Amino acid sequence: EAEQFSFILTTENITELNDSTSSKVIYIDQFASPENGVYKFTVEKSRIAAAINSQDINSTILYAKMGGMGIDNATLMSVVYEDPESDIIYGDISGDGSVGVSDAIFILRAIASGVEFTEKQNTIGDVNCDGDVTVSDVIRILQHIATSSIPLGPKS
Repeated sequence: EAEQFSFILTTENITELNDSTSSKVIYIDQFASPENGVYKFTVEKSRIAAAINSQDINSTILYAKMGGMGIDNATLMSVVYEDPESDIIYGDISGDGSVGVSDAIFILRAIASGVEFTEKQNTIGDVNCDGDVTVSDVIRILQHIATSSIPLGPKS
């Protein structure tokens, strides 16, 4: 296991970074270190969109090149961008494909009993995007069900 490595994310399958490919670089970290053995990188969607010159970035093939200290050979692999929010139905904490009263009841029961939500449930249940799943989210879900004009999630 390497202690540090270099990481480059590009829109082209490159073996070496040079002047002609530098504009295709989306992300670079030359001193990456693991956190509990896991390397994590966050890349803004706007950087990918700018590199491919399109706002439609779902299923975009990108290339990740890794190498560095403790790594004998650099590795080049392709990765596919998938929007983590593309399949989320905000408010549908039960996962049945629609937002209903049962979702509001599920959230209320969890809050009342002190049950912790999973990371995905926190994202889906936090329909007012204040960082927590609370009774305020339940009220917003019920308003949405009653009027269909109350938006849920980041678009709210």
